[in-house]
Amino acid sequence: AAARAEHGWTDRFVVLFAGNIGLVQGLDTVIDAAAALPAESNALIAIVGDGTDRRRLQDAVAARGLGHRVQFLDRRPADAMPPLFAAADALLVHLRKSELSRLVIPSKTLAYLAAERPIIMAMTGAAADVVTAAGAGIVLPSEDPAGLVDAIESLRAMPPADRQAMGSRASAHLAAHFAKDVVIPGYEATLARVATGRGRRR
Repeated sequence: AAARAEHGWTDRFVVLFAGNIGLVQGLDTVIDAAAALPAESNALIAIVGDGTDRRRLQDAVAARGLGHRVQFLDRRPADAMPPLFAAADALLVHLRKSELSRLVIPSKTLAYLAAERPIIMAMTGAAADVVTAAGAGIVLPSEDPAGLVDAIESLRAMPPADRQAMGSRASAHLAAHFAKDVVIPGYEATLARVATGRGRRR
């Protein structure tokens, strides 16, 4: 509640993007989606972070008169992010289309799962598979402003209990599949198999 009041979010449905603001993130699509939101929507897209594309995007928001739809917040240390995640209504991942983007899971994805908020995953591939498997939000292709508007408005119209259920499933999936006591034994087993295979080839 304090974070929402501090940033003017009290009466807004806040979709938060956190992390690097560069060309690979393709946030022009997010700006286009903000412009296309219905006039009656109270949705606000908050972009938290810094990067090479931030100034250009800020100028674009100002030039298009979208200050009421897009808010930029300065980069914060990692330990200051949980209150912002908790204050948001949904959390956004977006990367430009590329062969690489299909293979990667942006690190923010795991932080978002831990935050127990619905995730809008605007990309395909491995990261989208995580959100789908968890039942933790809405998945759509990247660079799709209309699809992003639909995702935002669908979550906004959803009963709060349904959004909370998505968040609960997110944290449960994180604990089941990405916790240290799950991941590290898997790495150890894989390394042991590799080492055994090399030993046999010798």
